[in-house]
Amino acid sequence: MPAQTRRFLLILGGIAAIVWGTVCFLAWRAFNAPLNTPLQTPTSAATNTPPPSPTPAPKPTATAPVGTPVAAAGTVQASPTPLPPTSTFTPTPARGVCGGPATMNLLIIGTRTGIGDNSDTIRVVRIDFTKPEVIVIPIPRDLVVELPEEFVQKTKLGSPVKASAVNAIGTLTRWRGSQAGGAILMAEVLQKNFGIRIDHYAAIHGLAFDNFINDIGGITVCLPAPVRDETQGADFPAGCQRLDGHDALLLARIRSDVGELGRIERQHAIVNAIIRQITSSPYVMARLPFLVDKYRRRVLTSLSPKDLTVLMCLFTRIDPQKQAIFLPVPRDLLQETRDQVYFYNALFEADVLKWDEAYAQWLRDAVEGKIRP
Repeated sequence: MPAQTRRFLLILGGIAAIVWGTVCFLAWRAFNAPLNTPLQTPTSAATNTPPPSPTPAPKPTATAPVGTPVAAAGTVQASPTPLPPTSTFTPTPARGVCGGPATMNLLIIGTRTGIGDNSDTIRVVRIDFTKPEVIVIPIPRDLVVELPEEFVQKTKLGSPVKASAVNAIGTLTRWRGSQAGGAILMAEVLQKNFGIRIDHYAAIHGLAFDNFINDIGGITVCLPAPVRDETQGADFPAGCQRLDGHDALLLARIRSDVGELGRIERQHAIVNAIIRQITSSPYVMARLPFLVDKYRRRVLTSLSPKDLTVLMCLFTRIDPQKQAIFLPVPRDLLQETRDQVYFYNALFEADVLKWDEAYAQWLRDAVEGKIRP
């Protein structure tokens, strides 16, 4: 072979190697990159220093500044002193099944008609890859919470607010410059008020929930009593029944008969039915990679394609009856009342849930896996 031809082939091979290496590097980076804005430090970073006890709430007086909710004597008052950005959770370098981290705290927000709506559902999911185990922790949407000082200073918006409003407020203000501003703000609110570290978030459009249930073939839900709501045209008989996506979403929204806390327990039953349907059907399991790819376009999340692959693998390794734990709301630690809260700068009276340090400690213990039903 002529020397000139050999040199040409060597140069061509070098160029091909560089191009191939670049493609592989970009593919690897895309596979590991978050699909949306990641959470920022210190919200996603945990320390080993436990948060100090908050300053006791001042005794209510006859008058209060406008916008400052005052509870009646004997009620549980939301703590006015924010917890520092820390958590009692101690990370460990061990890896879990499917190549996942030891643990992951995932914030899930479900909305009604759009990603930027008020939250219909707020959950913190502790995923332990070493056991493996999944713990679903409810965050009642009527909780009174304080917005982070930095957010209030920059936006000049009112605080406190209901937890259900945080997603809409953060989305409309594009907090942190992201279309996922609502989920990011919610993660920071949980950190500020309760000392909970969030690693990733996922904000889910209500219609995606509806369509996903149809794509997995529906779910079976057993109701201990009939559920009816004439205003929404709902009439579910007692007993076990097969639900499509529309009916499952409708059932998840009804609270006229059981209130907000009862609705949370009903939503847990629906999510548990979804997990059972996924893990018990070989057909659904075979389609799971396709479904994950399809619905990640309808979800705003900081998870990467690699994270989604690991979570999808975990679904194949757990028994939903034993390794999927749904914690009830600790009703005795919350006070149902009416009080004033903000939405933007509008102050109005609403049904709310007030809490104290005992509830905040319960949440931290739940996120650390210390609470069992």
